[in-house]
Amino acid sequence: LLPRIEYPDIYNYLITAPSPVTKEDLKAYKSLEGYKYVLAGWVGELSAYKCTEDSVKRVVKAKVRHSQSVSSPGLLPWVAAEQTGAIICAHCTCKAGLGEACSHIAALLFAVDVHTKVKENTACTSTSCAWLAPTLRTVEYVQVKDIDFTSPTAKRVCSAQSSSS
Repeated sequence: LLPRIEYPDIYNYLITAPSPVTKEDLKAYKSLEGYKYVLAGWVGELSAYKCTEDSVKRVVKAKVRHSQSVSSPGLLPWVAAEQTGAIICAHCTCKAGLGEACSHIAALLFAVDVHTKVKENTACTSTSCAWLAPTLRTVEYVQVKDIDFTSPTAKRVCSAQSSSS
């Protein structure tokens, strides 16, 4: 249900997207440090909602801790984005969040990016039988004295020598 927000989408929104107030590029370079909030574990559980039942637009929100006042209750940033990752708008309950670009919004965006990368990059060894499908064949009971333990290579050498003579 989470949109596929990736680093280029985050950069495009925080740096080159027009500000809702001045209509100039946001250029919120400082907010790109929001990834540190993700590394520090300051971003709570992500939740996503469809705007309408058949919509490709999603609203993602999470609780993010304050950077300056750790004892204060968490902030509530949210982001509206298309399923492809294009960010439409964002908001946060902090003072800088009114401008739609703060480090808490960036932390939420980076958390979505990390979540989608972890989900998509599951190692093949983490899933059952992802390398080879099991082969099922019947094995007949034979006494040990009747089993031929000769290697396939030795059998080929023997058959080549017997056919040449």
